[in-house]
Amino acid sequence: METFTSGIYEFIIGFVLLTIGYYVDFGMKFKIKEMEIYNRLIPVSTIFISILIGILLSTFFDIFVLMQLESS
Repeated sequence: METFTSGIYEFIIGFVLLTIGYYVDFGMKFKIKEMEIYNRLIPVSTIFISILIGILLSTFFDIFVLMQLESS
């Protein structure tokens, strides 16, 4: 359950940050090179998503095995 709720929190925080970033042009205010930051974040987000999928799958399989053991 904790993995699910943390995923929901991450989704909400990400949605808020992306919405703020869409409406406020931080690149013009702080002279940020957006494409350079975007290109650096792609590998980080790929690793983060891989870790999140691994945690979700391992949690699912642990629960699945425990339910099978309890039912027999």
